[in-house]
Amino acid sequence: MNGTSRKIAGVALGAALLPGAAYPVQLISNKDLTLNLGGSFEDMGELESSSNNQNAPYYVSGGNMTRPGVPRDNTRVYLFQTEDRLLLNGDLEGTKFYIEEALGGEAVSTSNNQVNLYQMYADVPVPVLPDLSVVVGQFKVPSNLSSAEDIRSLMFTETSPLFSEFFNQGYDNGVGLQDHGKGWDATLGTISGAPDLPQRYLPELFNFPPMLYTRFGVGNISDDAYQQVQAINHLKQTQWGVHLNGEYIRDSNAGHSDQIALQNSDASTVNSTTIFGNALLWSNWNPFLGKTSTGMGTSNVDEQYWNTSVDAQYRKPLSANSTFIATAQWSFAEFVNNSMLATASTDYLDTATINIQGGEFVAGLVSDTWGLAARLDTVLPSNYLIYNSSVTSSGPTAANQTKLPSYQPNQITGDKPIFELAFPSITYRINNYAKLTAETMFWFNDPQVSGDDGVYNLTEMPFESSAIFPTNGTVHNPFVVAARMGFVLAF
Repeated sequence: MNGTSRKIAGVALGAALLPGAAYPVQLISNKDLTLNLGGSFEDMGELESSSNNQNAPYYVSGGNMTRPGVPRDNTRVYLFQTEDRLLLNGDLEGTKFYIEEALGGEAVSTSNNQVNLYQMYADVPVPVLPDLSVVVGQFKVPSNLSSAEDIRSLMFTETSPLFSEFFNQGYDNGVGLQDHGKGWDATLGTISGAPDLPQRYLPELFNFPPMLYTRFGVGNISDDAYQQVQAINHLKQTQWGVHLNGEYIRDSNAGHSDQIALQNSDASTVNSTTIFGNALLWSNWNPFLGKTSTGMGTSNVDEQYWNTSVDAQYRKPLSANSTFIATAQWSFAEFVNNSMLATASTDYLDTATINIQGGEFVAGLVSDTWGLAARLDTVLPSNYLIYNSSVTSSGPTAANQTKLPSYQPNQITGDKPIFELAFPSITYRINNYAKLTAETMFWFNDPQVSGDDGVYNLTEMPFESSAIFPTNGTVHNPFVVAARMGFVLAF
């Protein structure tokens, strides 16, 4: 391939990474290497009306139950920089590579390391099979349409906080095969379950089968499964696609913890979606996670998580510079802890299984300058999503283990559906690099919790579930409304 062809290929690759926005800056283009520099940040302001903190009688201060002090107003305003991304991508003698790192307020520090590398992987073609490639490194796990979409192509200020909280698949380190043919595409791979993990070589048990993910579909939508897009324009023909997705994780001990527990340490970030996992994979929301009959540590944990989903996409050009877009998806997820059930007394625990399901529908109209979109999400949660203070690590038959009926006052979600509606979402593209998005969001039956500084909306700030304790459970507000405006600069 000559230099001109490689330059065209590099620009095309950059355009695929930043659909509907700007081309990245090309740093190098020669016969061996094409290297592009990209970046993205979003400043987002939010005006929200929620419950007054007097609706919940207590909060926790210094480990003690305390009545609220001066009531906080139920209207609040925020201004955050919710995205701070640096990107590199390119082509090295036919091997594509992608690097994405979080900076500033989006970077997360843990007790072990930084959790700010999102993507660093290569897409390596197989010489004897031109349509087959090997994907190796850390990437967005493409077993869920909403999780795998590039945030720079969204018609909204961010992905759904509600849907992400329960079904996000996040980033992980792994190896996969990707292939496509006329009217179909597929990817299948394995992951480690612990992205950005420090190299400490701690003892670990291997379980078979390993952690797996897959995405298979039919149609003429040719998005890269690992770099999917939401808003796209200037189509020459109608596009559609239907995909089935899945992921399976069987947990195992890893050092002083277990694999699933190693990937969830960032739920306090500003935009509040758990980048590397979801509620079922986080001990603040899943009381069964990592528990055994004798506690954590040397006891073997026997638990598994799996999810499956189906999604449909439709894109239709309405004119030379406007496109109608619609997507729909439905997800089902289950977590089960067999190590608790193996020794549990029926007087104390009759299940260690959590099932949840939910869906999302998006419709929008995009053009070179304007965009209008709506998004409806719903989640059917579980009664067993509770704060882990009511399930001790010393086992289900221990003397201090509460019986199953005692869980009910300490529910986070209950089992009634939760809804989120984003409408209207209006985007104005200032130029190829900058855009403004304004939207109104509504939550129905949303779980909230009272803190010493007011009431928190848990779908936006899931980390505040730590303020829940048996005497004072959540406030289920029938109606929460927020107005948002975000400025995005992407190149």
